[in-house]
Amino acid sequence: MTLLLFFLLLDALIAGYFFREGWIVRSNMRRKYQKWFLLLLAVMAGACYAYRHQPSLAVWIAGGPAALGILFVVGMGFVMATFKGPWR
Repeated sequence: MTLLLFFLLLDALIAGYFFREGWIVRSNMRRKYQKWFLLLLAVMAGACYAYRHQPSLAVWIAGGPAALGILFVVGMGFVMATFKGPWR
């Protein structure tokens, strides 16, 4: 239960970023962020629905996007820490 809540919290943070980029910030990738936001909401809803019948499956469903988000943040941190050239 605790791991599921942790993953859902991470998913909600990622969804908040996608919402901001899709509907508040003006950009040329607006439609892509809107699609990702709606897909992530569907994943979160699916995890909540699966929790009633198979809690372990719900953890896997919610953990996928959360794990990808964690890998992205760690990877970007590594790149920013080791990059020596100019940012363009």
